[in-house]
Amino acid sequence: RRLLLVIPTMFLVSLIIFFIMSILPGDIVDVLSAGDIEIDKDTLKSQMGLDVPVYVQYARWLGIARDQNGEFAGLLQGNLGYSWWRGLPVVELLASAWPVTLELAIMGLIASQLIALPIGIFSALRQDKWIDYLGRSFAIFCVSVPDLWLATLVIVYPAVWWGHMPPIMLIHFAEDPVGNLKMFIIPAVILAMG
Repeated sequence: RRLLLVIPTMFLVSLIIFFIMSILPGDIVDVLSAGDIEIDKDTLKSQMGLDVPVYVQYARWLGIARDQNGEFAGLLQGNLGYSWWRGLPVVELLASAWPVTLELAIMGLIASQLIALPIGIFSALRQDKWIDYLGRSFAIFCVSVPDLWLATLVIVYPAVWWGHMPPIMLIHFAEDPVGNLKMFIIPAVILAMG
């Protein structure tokens, strides 16, 4: 029963997100035409299928209505669409990003075990002693601090105080293993804290 509840839940979540995004001011046409007077916004909206009502856009995106080319090509057909900003299919963008996400997830998992296991062992061996209370307090602190906020602090404050900025461009593991580990260790520890 719970597995079957996933279907209406996903449908409802997609519906809410799609319509919330559609009521926000501005759209991709405004972004693409910013500062360029020669772009005809109406033509661009028509090419992107944004000149139809929102419920038709949702049906096209989902893949239950024909798009402007007369095809059923939407989410239900496995088509994640085309990035108007990057000019590439979304599947290609995801394919280029998943190795980095996987590496960060594995390093975060390893870091979380390196943090959690010693604290858990010391807390279990010294139950209700000062080291147990210290371990519990640290665990509560790690769970309580929002990852996004902490990551922002870790990037901004060293740049402001010491002029140190972490590398922004990805260093691939095959090219420079040490540089790659240096780049991923702090995000992995921040991810592991939760």
